[in-house]
Amino acid sequence: DVGHGLRLSSRLDGAFQSARGSLVTPQNQAYFVIKSYALFDLHMRLDRGTAWQLAIDVDNLTGQFAQLSGRAEDSNLVKTIAPARPRTIAVSLTYRR
Repeated sequence: DVGHGLRLSSRLDGAFQSARGSLVTPQNQAYFVIKSYALFDLHMRLDRGTAWQLAIDVDNLTGQFAQLSGRAEDSNLVKTIAPARPRTIAVSLTYRR
């Protein structure tokens, strides 16, 4: 409780992925390494009983570029990377009568 019937809660989520190689052997010219990364999300809620709730959610709190996956596309060794979402902020207000 923060006073005046208000309650504040927060949560920090984190995920770490170590570096890993692609699915082919290191001797294959299509081999590449996906770098390690750590991502954090922050969630905060301020509410007044059941009357209303203000929520703020921040995904990828540090705005880090993270390679979630990757693959060699074709014989020309074109590599595609699937990145994590950029920092994203969502604010919501819920009012109950």
